[in-house]
Amino acid sequence: MKSFGIKIASVVFALSMVPSLSAASEAFHPRPHPGREPRWECSSENLRGQRFYSVDRFRNWAERRAQDQCLAYSRACRPVGCWIY
Repeated sequence: MKSFGIKIASVVFALSMVPSLSAASEAFHPRPHPGREPRWECSSENLRGQRFYSVDRFRNWAERRAQDQCLAYSRACRPVGCWIY
């Protein structure tokens, strides 16, 4: 009977080490909905810290548009990043 209790304790411990499904879903971002076009949001930042955002179907278009908006108001801009939603 003691060995049965040890086996159950080891299984419970092993299950406690598995990351939860909610944590895994936060880290992995697949395409939001099948059949829907992906939407990219990109941003650029100037030296004053102002951010300019753009949303488009394609990442390179959104990134270029955010950079163009930033350059319309500033001399120096840098891309901050892009994300899909």
